[in-house]
Amino acid sequence: MDKTWMSKDRMSKEYEDGVEQFIVFAISHASNPKLIKCPCQVCGNLMFETPKGIRDHMFIRGADRSYKIWSWHGEVADIGGTTSREVNFDQSPKYEEVQETLQMVNAAYDPCTANHDSFTCLTSMLELTVSCIILYMRQLYDHMKAEGLLQMFGFINPAIVSLAGNLNNQRKRDERSRNIADRLVKAKKNQLIIMPYNPAFHWILIVIDFSSMTVYYLDPLRNDIYEDVRVVVDKSCLAVLL
Repeated sequence: MDKTWMSKDRMSKEYEDGVEQFIVFAISHASNPKLIKCPCQVCGNLMFETPKGIRDHMFIRGADRSYKIWSWHGEVADIGGTTSREVNFDQSPKYEEVQETLQMVNAAYDPCTANHDSFTCLTSMLELTVSCIILYMRQLYDHMKAEGLLQMFGFINPAIVSLAGNLNNQRKRDERSRNIADRLVKAKKNQLIIMPYNPAFHWILIVIDFSSMTVYYLDPLRNDIYEDVRVVVDKSCLAVLL
C-alpha cells in the first residue's frame, strides 16, 4: 500500500486523498469504527479519536511519518510467509480488549497509592525489577479472583521466561520454552496466559491464546518483535502440539 503521501505537503491533493484512504482502511479494520487510534504526530497511536477527529489532526498536526506499517489499524507486515504451525503474533488488540485490560491494570495498581516505596519505584527512571513485576501480577491476580475472572486468565512467572534479569541471564532458550510449554499444558480451555517478558532493560507483555494459536505482543515502545521471544514462544507452542 502506497504511503508516500504521508510525507507530502498537507495542502496537496495527494495528501488529502491519502488521509481519506487511511480513514477508510482504518474503519474497515476497526472493532469500533467510531473510535480509532490516531496516527498524527502528537497522538502517535496512543489516543483514540473519531474519524473526523483523526482527519482534523492529520491536517493540523501532520501524520506520523515513522508509521510505515499500519499495524495498529489492521495491516499485517509481510515477513516472508508463515507455515501452518507458526504462531500468529498480533500487535493490534481490539479496542474493547484494551479498555478491559486497562481497567483491570488500573485496579491492580490502586494499592501503590498507599505505598510510598512502590509508588517511588514505579515513577522513577529505574528499570522495574522482576520482583516488582511479580508483586503487581499478584495484585492483578487478586483483583481477577475478586471479579470471578480466573477462569479466563492464567499467569507465567517472568523470572523463568525472560531473556534479561538477575535470575536468568544465562538461561537457555530450550529451558525457557519448556517453562512456557508446561504452563500452556495446564491452561484451561480458552484461557489467556499473561506473560511479562524482559528482553533487556525493557518490559513488554505477552498474552498467549493457545486455543487460536495467537500471541498478543504489547510493547509501549512499539519496537519490532524481539527474535528471542518469537523463538521461545514458537518452540513452546510446538512442543505442546507435538
